[in-house]
Amino acid sequence: MPEQHKRIWFHRNRINYNDFNSLMMIIILSILSSSTLLINAFNLDTFTALIQRGPTDTYFGFSVALHKDRNVSWLLAGAPLAQTDQPNVEHGGAVYRCSIDSINTCQQIQFDRTGPSVVKIKGHDYQEDEKSNQWFGATLHSQPEGPIVACAPRFVYFTNSLTRRDPIGTCWISRGSFTGFYQYSPCRNNNWGYHRQGSCQAGIAAAVTKNGKQLFIGAPGSLYWQGQIFEHDLELMTSIQSKNKALSSEDDSFLGYSITVGQFSGLNDRNYDAAVGMPKGNNHTGKVVIFNSLLQNIANISGEQMGSYFGYSLATADINGDGLDDIIIGAPLYSSPNEKDQSYEKGRIYVALQNRDHQFRIKSENGFVSGKTSKGRFGLSIASLGDINKDGFDDLAVGAPYDGPNSNGIVYILLGSRNGIITEFSQTIHAEDISDPGLRTFGYSLSGGMDIDSNTYNDLLIGAYQSDRIILMKARPVVNVTATLQTTKDNINLEDRDCTTNDGNRALCVTIKVCLSYSGVGVDNRLEFHYRTTLDASVSSTMPRLYFLHKEHENEEELVTILSKGQTWCKERQAYFINNVRDKLTPINITLEYWLPRMSRSSSSSSLLDQNNIPIEYPMGTISVDSRLTPILNNVQPSFLSKQLSIRKNCGYDNICKPDLSLSAKLNVDEYVVGSRKKLLMSVWIKNQGEDSYETIFNMRMPYDVQYIRINKSAAHPEIVCYGARPELTGVNDLTCDIGNPLRSGKTAEFIIIMEPAKINSATTPNYLFLMNVTSANIENENQLENNRYEIGIPLRVQADLNIFGLSEPEVISYNYSTLETWKKPQNLEDIGREFSHSYTVQNKGMTTISRAEITILWPTRDLRGNFLFYLIDQVQIKGRPNKGFCRTITRDDLNPLGLKSRRSNNHHLIHRQTRALPNIFKRKQTTTTTEDSEEAELQAKYKALTSSCLDVAKCTKIECIVQELETNESVVFTIRSRFWKEQIQLVGLEEFEQSSKMIAMITALPYDVHKSFLQPTIQTIKTKIFVTGMGRIELIPLWLIIAAILIGLLILAILACCLWKLGFFKRKRPPSSSSDREPLRNSSL
Repeated sequence: MPEQHKRIWFHRNRINYNDFNSLMMIIILSILSSSTLLINAFNLDTFTALIQRGPTDTYFGFSVALHKDRNVSWLLAGAPLAQTDQPNVEHGGAVYRCSIDSINTCQQIQFDRTGPSVVKIKGHDYQEDEKSNQWFGATLHSQPEGPIVACAPRFVYFTNSLTRRDPIGTCWISRGSFTGFYQYSPCRNNNWGYHRQGSCQAGIAAAVTKNGKQLFIGAPGSLYWQGQIFEHDLELMTSIQSKNKALSSEDDSFLGYSITVGQFSGLNDRNYDAAVGMPKGNNHTGKVVIFNSLLQNIANISGEQMGSYFGYSLATADINGDGLDDIIIGAPLYSSPNEKDQSYEKGRIYVALQNRDHQFRIKSENGFVSGKTSKGRFGLSIASLGDINKDGFDDLAVGAPYDGPNSNGIVYILLGSRNGIITEFSQTIHAEDISDPGLRTFGYSLSGGMDIDSNTYNDLLIGAYQSDRIILMKARPVVNVTATLQTTKDNINLEDRDCTTNDGNRALCVTIKVCLSYSGVGVDNRLEFHYRTTLDASVSSTMPRLYFLHKEHENEEELVTILSKGQTWCKERQAYFINNVRDKLTPINITLEYWLPRMSRSSSSSSLLDQNNIPIEYPMGTISVDSRLTPILNNVQPSFLSKQLSIRKNCGYDNICKPDLSLSAKLNVDEYVVGSRKKLLMSVWIKNQGEDSYETIFNMRMPYDVQYIRINKSAAHPEIVCYGARPELTGVNDLTCDIGNPLRSGKTAEFIIIMEPAKINSATTPNYLFLMNVTSANIENENQLENNRYEIGIPLRVQADLNIFGLSEPEVISYNYSTLETWKKPQNLEDIGREFSHSYTVQNKGMTTISRAEITILWPTRDLRGNFLFYLIDQVQIKGRPNKGFCRTITRDDLNPLGLKSRRSNNHHLIHRQTRALPNIFKRKQTTTTTEDSEEAELQAKYKALTSSCLDVAKCTKIECIVQELETNESVVFTIRSRFWKEQIQLVGLEEFEQSSKMIAMITALPYDVHKSFLQPTIQTIKTKIFVTGMGRIELIPLWLIIAAILIGLLILAILACCLWKLGFFKRKRPPSSSSDREPLRNSSL
């Protein structure tokens, strides 16, 4: 049962019987997830799988069992939600028996025909139990020709004077022949309450011993869900139970969750022992408790991971063939702690092997097998298959019902061996392998270990409860084959010629002998075999070195033969070697592959299918077809053989050649000028100082822009061939040369490789680097490999010369002063002044292509007073090869800002024409601040300073342009059209003056990452002269203006004199007239 189902049943805080069905469905649907695994087909036949369908939505297949009664085989299936004829019982559940010969023949087994039990108290009838939704058939187990037990773990008993409802569970037993039914309910007593046996839910697990005399029942809900186990003697009708309540630490540990029976104690009595699952015991890591027939605890097996539900499922099998029963334990919620993909609940099974001391041990090497898919829950069901392939070891089927590409479920088959379980899956059966697209929860329940179709091989019954189906898979007989592959020669001398081909050529031949014989249990005395022989199978089929002599130019032969059981059949074929074998080191690999055909799906067709499901057609009536399962080859034995032939070489007594290769090279130049087109000559010497070197290969990685032309080789080495060097296809410029096969001991191969660098370079390193090495098919000693490599590097030099030429058209603009009108606001472009243009030619005069150069044109749009000077009327015109030059578009603020029109057009004069510009092409690389780039940063700063300051006499418009991929002698012309603002003639007042524009250009990128510090900015100025005639004549001043000036002057003079008079300026101070007025002279003597 699903772990979630049981957990809900057993947890005292979650029991809600009314909503249980809907809750269970939600939980089941919530855990579906899986991933894809590859199918390894073995002897469980998906081709003839029998599918039986039960009533819809009954969980038909929740439990399954193979059964035989009076030598008639039956398929048993529990359907815990099925409706029966029992009165007053709703969906109590049922057990069905189905035929193995036809579909849709399932019938209910009438274990219980009665409704709920009634007890009479004081003359009144009272219901004593509840059978609706009791999940009868949730547990099912049987023994061939023996009893069948089916349980209803949700059976409810009314206890404590009928006032309590306790889910005690119950089981029904058929003594045989689908008769003799009776009920066994070990917890039907007065021990009500979950602290005793009121929630024991007996029948969660049940197992009948092989002799059919003992029945073990699990009751995990007893005693605070510590759980109990009951043993019921089916002959004496007596029962015993495991000990009562243990320590409180054992609460919620669920003893009795699963049960398997076997001989575990070594008492060798007629009674069997039981291993009981306790998935939440041992501090939730899980535990398996082993009891003897008296329910005495004799051993425990503990789990390793908390929450893995170790002990959820159990099975008994003799895995290693030592005659002792081993215990297989499922932990479907196991999660690998080391997974990085956040996967979980992949599941795991453990194999506890029993030793002679009847102790159980899980090996650390192959003692467990893990699931592969997150949430696949590998190990949720386990079934012993017995010895399904007749090798003497019991085998297992493991269910992962939520695994697979669509989460529909997978069943895995594992084989036993002398060393324990083989951890690689022998067979992987997906739900999608069965011819029923509606299968889900495939592998939820399993039953095996019984031969249903009497072919001596045990079969497997699989339940898929969510799709209400069970699937019977029959085992095919296993054929054990003994095969040999022999040749008349093991060591080949290619110089020998001992046979003649059909075209008359002499060749070296070898005889190949194939022998087959087979045996097996339950297989026919004569079988048809297919086999395929392949010559030189280790190399490409287009270049084999060995062919069949009777089928020239074919190295593969497929034949069909009929073999007799126990007899050896042999076949011989001759094969020949081709001449001029290149690969002399790799052994010649001859393979033999054999297989059995199988019948196609249509029984009316005589078509067979080979191992690759390819139909093989035969004439009607040539093959007898019956309904029995076709045999299959034992997949433990290889169906593929190989034989190697080695080629004899001149390599000493051990036939192992150890060459000693050395490589040296020289280039014809010490440096290379980018763009010079000079050819590069690489002289190469390869010397072998050891034994013969086979398939000697010289490799050279060239710079991406260097093109391989040819090689010059001497007459002594005509075998040297070079190829490759296709960087446009491979992304690398690698040249490969075949030097010799072999390059003999003591010989030197010498040749010259001729190369030519590309005209336009795209590499990013400031040098050419050539990496060379030489190898051979036979391996050299490690200490001799150093001289197998060689490296040559030469620096790159650039010769870039960016020249600028300027021309003004016209060079002189002439005006006659007498014809100039008084300046008025212009109404059209012609009113401004005469049109002229400046053309700058940017040319690469160097040998190296200029990848990029930045250009700035400073155009004098206004003078320092803000008056117009050179009035722009058009965008920059660019002439040259396409995509060589680009300029930013001049904005409206600088281009015809007055919006004037030409008299010749109603539209603005060429103002809407766009220059050639590309988005993002003007983005500059961010300037780095490392010491290595400091010089380049200074250069950029210098260029910025030159372009940021305008001319001294004008305010400029800055026009930014670039040129790119400018090859030698290639040029780009930038033309700026403008009109001279003729008002400047009167403002300047000179007969002759000139105005100029300036271009500053600087190379910013070269083909290789060389320093550009030597590439200084280039400056060119274009001047336009303005010449004015007739400025020598002087105009007379009007007479009235002269008289007015004189009068004004006199008036000013009179005003000035009056002011001086008032201030006394004109008064004169006279000398005194009498002596008294004079001051007397002083006596000098006084």
